[in-house]
Amino acid sequence: MNFLSRCAKSVGAMRSRGPRGLRFLFQDCGDDHSSGTMAEITEKIKEQVGVEMGYHTIPKCRAGLLKYHPKLEDLPERSMKDSYRTAVLPLGSDVKVRERHVNYLGMVRGGRLIEEMDMLAIWICHCHVKLPSLPRNTPLPYTFVTLLVDSVELLVQAKADIDLMLSGHVSWTGTSSMEISINVRQQEQSIAKGIFLMVARNATNTGPAPVNPLKPTMEQEKIYWEAAKERKKKENHALHLLG
Repeated sequence: MNFLSRCAKSVGAMRSRGPRGLRFLFQDCGDDHSSGTMAEITEKIKEQVGVEMGYHTIPKCRAGLLKYHPKLEDLPERSMKDSYRTAVLPLGSDVKVRERHVNYLGMVRGGRLIEEMDMLAIWICHCHVKLPSLPRNTPLPYTFVTLLVDSVELLVQAKADIDLMLSGHVSWTGTSSMEISINVRQQEQSIAKGIFLMVARNATNTGPAPVNPLKPTMEQEKIYWEAAKERKKKENHALHLLG
């Protein structure tokens, strides 16, 4: 049994992800949400956090960024549209990418695909957090950590020689946590979807950092928000029963 079959079997009873078609609503607004390729996203994240290029025995100290640590009440509200981003995984147009993501049987590696979904989730965190008082060209004084992969559903086996399109947005926020909803498509066919719970930490990863509150601004966003809140309620109830 291959990886896709095992995952499909293990997610037989998945929770509702909210309404479909939210990405079309964002696209219709006319803004460019593309972040390029997944490789370009990795470079953008490095630039955002001020990572020095090349090898360094002692990493650059980020303690100086702690002075920019904001208070929750100083952060403006953000919408789902603000964080919505798309990115391409060029399986069809980049041989090196295809070699990394396709196994000897010619099948897309499920584990690699989940890694890319996780990387996009981190980038979406960067796009959601907005610090009005942060000086221009100053690295973001945050560290984003994947707390857990709430759920991943691999729907169909992707073709190994056609580009994949990843998209996602923040679908719920707590004080210092964010739920990120990710979708993967290939020629408009849904390949995979997942929900990632991320936490925001300060520049030195020694304490929590506040995130901008999420405020749904469109009807579809409000439906998505309510679905996310319902998931959190069920999760908290389950944890209470276990504890």
